[in-house]
Amino acid sequence: MKKIGCYIKLGTMLQGVITIITLGNGYQIAQWIANKLGYEDCGCADRENFLNGLNCRETRILNKKIKEEERLYKKKVEELRKKDKFTYKHQ
Repeated sequence: MKKIGCYIKLGTMLQGVITIITLGNGYQIAQWIANKLGYEDCGCADRENFLNGLNCRETRILNKKIKEEERLYKKKVEELRKKDKFTYKHQ
């Protein structure tokens, strides 16, 4: 049985509040600010996932697994680039 923290997702609630306050333009505003500061992404999804995982153990475990898979994928891509520099030269 899931605990109450898995049903009350802080990140999703905060996203809803931001959407109401900014009249649905929260993501566009955050993206504009991030671009002005030189960032490619505003980090909205990362923030929401982090806050959702604060009060739900199952979400934290899932997020750790996803990060580990991303790390292994990046490592594998780097190994392939080192092996075949011609194919991966322009990527």
